[in-house]
Amino acid sequence: AGFVTVDDSHVFWVDASATGGHIRRAPKTGGESFAIATATIEGPPVRLTIDEQHVYWSQSAAQFDNLLRTPKLGNETAIVAQGGVNEQHMALDNQFLYFVFNNAGSLDIRRTPKSGGSAVSLAIDVGTSHGIAVDEASVYWLSVSSKTRLRRAAKTGGQVTLLAETTGRSFALTHDAQHLYFANEGNGVVIYRVLKSGGEPEVVVAGQDEVLDIAVDDCCVYWVDAISRQLWRAAKQSSP
Repeated sequence: AGFVTVDDSHVFWVDASATGGHIRRAPKTGGESFAIATATIEGPPVRLTIDEQHVYWSQSAAQFDNLLRTPKLGNETAIVAQGGVNEQHMALDNQFLYFVFNNAGSLDIRRTPKSGGSAVSLAIDVGTSHGIAVDEASVYWLSVSSKTRLRRAAKTGGQVTLLAETTGRSFALTHDAQHLYFANEGNGVVIYRVLKSGGEPEVVVAGQDEVLDIAVDDCCVYWVDAISRQLWRAAKQSSP
C-alpha cells in the first residue's frame, strides 16, 4: 500500500509497483478492495486526494509528474496538470487543485483549475516539501531543510506565516476543522497535530515504524505502515 485518504464510506490508497501500480478503494468498515485506476508503464502512482466525485493522483514519470483525476467508481483517467521532476503533494477546494513543485532546494506552492489549465504560483519557500493542505481561506505546507517548518498563506497568495517547527523530517500533512496533522521521523515515527493558528505540536500517535501517509475524519486518524503494509486507525486524542 501507499498513500491514503478517506471519504464518508471508503478508504482510497496507492498500490505501487516498479512497473506501475493502481489506485484502490475499500469500505472503511473493511472488506474487499478493487482498483479504480491503473498507472501506465511510464511510472507508478505517487500520491492522491479526493473530492465528492473524483480521485486526483500523481504519477511519477521519467521527466515530469502527471497530475491526473479518475472518477471514484473508476472509468477514464484524465490529465489535470503536469508538474516537476520530483514527487507532487496535492490538496483541493471547490475550484482548484493545489500542489507543491520541488526544484533544487526551493519549492513553489501552485494551484490550477481541477478541470485542467495553467498553474499559478502562490508562494515560494526554501527546502523541500512533504505535504500540503487547504481549508476555506488558507493553504498550508511543510518545508524541510535543517528543521521542518509548517507554514500558511492565503489561497490567493501573499504573506507567509510560520505556524510551528519540528526537528527531523515531517511529512503527510492533513487537517480537520481546527487542527493540522502530520508525521515526523525521529525516534520512531510520531503523528502530531497543531492548531491552525499555530502553537506547540501535540502527540496523537507515537512509536510507529514507517508511516507513508495519514488521513483524518470526525473521530479518527488513519495511517499506512510501510513495513507491515497494513492500514491502521486510532482516536485523535489517544496513542495506541
